[in-house]
Amino acid sequence: MACLLPIAIIAHVIEECVFPGGFIQWYRDKRPDIASGITKSRLAIANLIFITLSFMPMLLGPGTQGLSWLLSLSSITAVNALFHIVGSARTKSYSPGEVTAMFIYLPLTIYINWELLATHAITLDYAGKCFLVGIAYHIWSAYSHEQRATEFEEYQSANK
Repeated sequence: MACLLPIAIIAHVIEECVFPGGFIQWYRDKRPDIASGITKSRLAIANLIFITLSFMPMLLGPGTQGLSWLLSLSSITAVNALFHIVGSARTKSYSPGEVTAMFIYLPLTIYINWELLATHAITLDYAGKCFLVGIAYHIWSAYSHEQRATEFEEYQSANK
C-alpha cells in the first residue's frame, strides 16, 4: 500500500501541472480574493515536499510510525480530492487534478483505511484522528494563501 502513495501523488501533480496542467490558473480564477497568494514557486515547493514525505511510510515500515504517516498522508490526498470535486462542482469547470483525485486518491485512501481496519492494524478512532491531519493541512494551506495575499495587498498599497 505504501508504495502506491508516491505514485498516486506524482500522477496527481502531473495532471495539475503538466498534462493537461493549468491548476494554478484555475485556482486563481476560483479564488480571486487570494490569487496573489497562490504562486507557482509555493505550490512547487509544497508538491516537492509532499512527494518526498510520501516515501516516509515505506522508510518507516509497517509499525506505528509508518502507519501514522501512511494514514495521515493518504488523508491529505482524500481531502485534496474533495477540494477538487467541490471546486469543480462550484465552478462548473474541470479542475486540473480532478481525475486523479477521483479515480486514484479517493479509492487509494478508502483501500488503505479499509485494509488496515479489516486487519485490525488500526482502530476507527485512530483512522479518524489521522483524517483530521488531512483536514488540518488544508485549513492551514488556505490560511497561508490568505495571509500571503493580504501581505501582498498591504505591500502594494504601501508602495503606491
